[in-house]
Amino acid sequence: MNINNIHISENQRLSDVIKEIPSNAILNKVLTGIGATHLELITERNSIIIEPNRPVIEGKRKEHKKILGVIEGIYTSDIEAYLMNDNILFKKIMTTPESFGKVKLAMENLGINMHEDYFLMFDECDRTAHDIDFRENITLPMDDFFLFKNKAFVSATAVKPSDPRFRKQGFEIYQIQPDFEYSKTLDLIVTNNPPYSLQNHFNESVSVKDDEKIFIFLNSTKGIISLIELGNLHSQCAVFCSETSAKKIGKRKDIDIHASIDESKFKKFNFLTSRFYSAVDINISEKPHIVVITDHKLAKHTMVDPYSDLIQISGRFRDIELASFTFISTYDDSLTGFSKTEAIKYLKCHKEIHRYIESLKDISQDTESARAYNDALTRTPYSDFLTEDGKTNYFRIDNFIMKEGLKLNYNGENILYQNLTSDKLKKRLNVNYKPMFFNHSSFYPNISGGATSREEIEERLDTLDNIFTDNEFQFGINISESVLKEFEKNFPILLEAYKKLGREKILNGGFSDRKLKHAILEYDQSIGITNNHIFLDELYLTLTVDSFYPEKYIKETFQKLVEKYDLPYKNKSKYMNDFKRFFEISNRTSRKGYKGKGYVLLRKKFK
Repeated sequence: MNINNIHISENQRLSDVIKEIPSNAILNKVLTGIGATHLELITERNSIIIEPNRPVIEGKRKEHKKILGVIEGIYTSDIEAYLMNDNILFKKIMTTPESFGKVKLAMENLGINMHEDYFLMFDECDRTAHDIDFRENITLPMDDFFLFKNKAFVSATAVKPSDPRFRKQGFEIYQIQPDFEYSKTLDLIVTNNPPYSLQNHFNESVSVKDDEKIFIFLNSTKGIISLIELGNLHSQCAVFCSETSAKKIGKRKDIDIHASIDESKFKKFNFLTSRFYSAVDINISEKPHIVVITDHKLAKHTMVDPYSDLIQISGRFRDIELASFTFISTYDDSLTGFSKTEAIKYLKCHKEIHRYIESLKDISQDTESARAYNDALTRTPYSDFLTEDGKTNYFRIDNFIMKEGLKLNYNGENILYQNLTSDKLKKRLNVNYKPMFFNHSSFYPNISGGATSREEIEERLDTLDNIFTDNEFQFGINISESVLKEFEKNFPILLEAYKKLGREKILNGGFSDRKLKHAILEYDQSIGITNNHIFLDELYLTLTVDSFYPEKYIKETFQKLVEKYDLPYKNKSKYMNDFKRFFEISNRTSRKGYKGKGYVLLRKKFK
């Protein structure tokens, strides 16, 4: 593709150097926030602008009242009404990729030839390759994209796509060339414990003024809640995430959770997931502190792409300098990935295997053989890179190459620093490298309330082994005392079981809280600890709240425990009255499948 350089000076906007975005262009803005979307919104032509996420559209609707934002809740009839509004001379429609079909249908219903009459701008186009592995529908508009007479791909971190239709239709690259220094200073912290590195960094290295805010970008709600718990930030923080993630943590009444950017909702600490990494404008008056976190121990999807995500995140804040910019990351030397050359060879090999099986199917002599070959074709690795009609899905190929290359940034302690200071990024980033290691790696509570895996328990037991083993301290910062307090807060039952039962008994006997409590109770009894508190523990373990029990079963269970602990509730005729000392119960009732009437246990009267 031909490359056209467009020079821009400091404080200039894109509208100052070009009149309109050219057609059949891949516009690499290089700089975020120079007004590419704004330019298209004020250009005197009908436009459809595809944005990667809903918050971007909602933000633009606040600035431009005459645009139509097509998101969930906007229907074809709404689009038709907008298109028929003669008071709007130039129609400006912004849509997510998933909602593009509604725009297309509305145009067809009104007899509008959108491919001829509209300019199509695909904003933050690199998200097509980045996100297609978990957002299959992000490329839904692409077949239509190439049918438009006038169209453009736009991003500050645009990459050359492999789809041959770009070359066949004569696309050219338009590269913004800033005529000024635009690099940002970045503190890079490579660590084995991001939560404690974050605390240490702001305690020791960064001074935050009273009116300044901290924005922490981390693509994990589990990690976000853990950071809030660790720092006791509940009243000082706001979380911005997708609607789905908001539902996961929505029961937390002590944390403000939002699905869209609203500057009035910002607090001292603001946590943002990946839907806010690109395109969204954040307008604040005081210099922000930005922190980006990757933690492989937490989740692989926390990995940020240093060549796109990191650049995009720093550009979310419009027309303001950054008070500080920090990237905190772990590394995993067990990570393996393909270089671009290796990935292409891998794909080529599997493509040949796929084609070989296709050839065998074509010459098969009977239905059973053809069916077997068809089944084999659906199972080849290359089938993942095909569309439903068997064509090559070039965006999946680009995604594979990009994701393989992404892993190569994180498979060694110094590799991330080497890549961030490479020729490709040296104009964008001025890196201060700060390795920061602790005697304990990061761990995160299970905030979802679901079952804890054996692997998670073993990791927590490893941490306890390190705390209680009297080894000479070898390296890094000693945080054993702080980690122990964290355990006492988040995993009190596991900690008590570890002290009384030991690692092996926990793993062999089952590690749910309920099983651990039973095991602790048996241990206490074995060494002669018997008191009313243990009676309560066993009573509350045997009979659970919100459950129905027949009256006969309640009386028999209560009698056994009373006799076991030699308690004064000996009068059998008063068992239910005595039982009510410990539980609040429902009125006497019956349940299908149970003999006799009984009660629902509503609430424990003691902890």
